[in-house]
Amino acid sequence: MFVGGAAFSVAKMSGRSWGVSIALGFVSLPLGYLIRLIPNGPIEKMFIKLRLMNDPNVLPVISPEKEQWNQAIDTVRDNLSTFANIRGARMRSSSFVRKSRSARLQEAGIQL
Repeated sequence: MFVGGAAFSVAKMSGRSWGVSIALGFVSLPLGYLIRLIPNGPIEKMFIKLRLMNDPNVLPVISPEKEQWNQAIDTVRDNLSTFANIRGARMRSSSFVRKSRSARLQEAGIQL
């Protein structure tokens, strides 16, 4: 292979390297076929038992730690939305926009 040369760090392959490449290519076809013959059900159950995969039949539960993270993310989102409303050292003229989203929710009596 000479396409690209030094620009792509391409070097000439020896006969042995070509043979290994072709052999690996031929081995990959039957190996892929054999892997596709393995049923998904038992493998999925094994992954669930090993906790590599969540059980799709169990509803997710939000832990208190995740709730704290959600509140922190909402605070950052509020701060970023305030910065997004500032243009050229001025805020948009609407008084509605000046209030953060959380302040508007609190005034409406809605709690997150």
